[in-house]
Amino acid sequence: MALDEPRSHRPDPLRDDAGLVEPVAIAGGLADHAHSAVQKISALSAAGHSLHRIAVLYPSRWPLLDHLTDALDTANVPYVLEADERLPKGDLADFVRDCAARAVIGPQPAQLQDDRRLTNVNTLIELAYTYNRLRRSSRLPELPVHLAGGRLDSVLRSSHGEDPLAPWVATLAEALELTEIGARSPVQRDQSALQGIRDAASGRGLTLGDAAGSVRLGKVTLTTYHSAKGREWDFVLLPGLVDGIMPYRKWSWPHRRHLEPAPDQLAQARRAFYVALTRAKFAAILFYGHYWESGRGAKNAYGVSRIVREMLVRLGENVDRT
Repeated sequence: MALDEPRSHRPDPLRDDAGLVEPVAIAGGLADHAHSAVQKISALSAAGHSLHRIAVLYPSRWPLLDHLTDALDTANVPYVLEADERLPKGDLADFVRDCAARAVIGPQPAQLQDDRRLTNVNTLIELAYTYNRLRRSSRLPELPVHLAGGRLDSVLRSSHGEDPLAPWVATLAEALELTEIGARSPVQRDQSALQGIRDAASGRGLTLGDAAGSVRLGKVTLTTYHSAKGREWDFVLLPGLVDGIMPYRKWSWPHRRHLEPAPDQLAQARRAFYVALTRAKFAAILFYGHYWESGRGAKNAYGVSRIVREMLVRLGENVDRT
């Protein structure tokens, strides 16, 4: 529905749930989109969901991002703005950073209580299953979970947050054969992940705590559709689904209006939205509205994003199509 074209992909036959697409109608402008997204994050957190399993995705920095960061800051919701990061992304890089978070907290317990929140970090068993998934995708034989966990434990138990990141990654890679996993991975980002982490760590003097704190210590991920490609979160929030933002309309001074996107631009926007929508493991929450404001406060009332409107109408949602 998002791509408006046939797809050969089929759902995982082992999944017995249908997943959830939750539409949220926004009557106001982009500040209201951001406020509603933060309210949803707070509700998910109150229900026991870890913040690091939640992502807020946006199509481009302008004009939505400032509203999102303002709303998150006002509500004191911890987040990672990945536009400011320099570490590579992808499954293998995320696994290394998950290991860093586990090492900083300690092998056990799985949860740490501080004065603000309960911070959840993947357990050794969860890391072991992720490790075997990486081995499987690289066509390496899986290990019994207790052996995989033992290899992890030997590295993580002796680690400290102030340890330099580059040599720690080298130690982890040697213990877990991560270099071979990356080299044999069918995903290009995984192939260069370890070297990318080492280069960033050496160039910026990063520590183990820097890698852990920027990803998994109870923080919402805030990143672009494009940067989210190849990754997953339990809950994905997509605010700003208004025509002119998704799909993007370019302003024309001679015409004194935002131009209709060309067919190739609309197709590209559909693909970007499809990437964002399919990052959700369990629920995608779509915040749609009828207008957005320019930098000077002028309303650009182009209606609900045509991509989202078509999809929601086909799903039976009562969307105002005017």
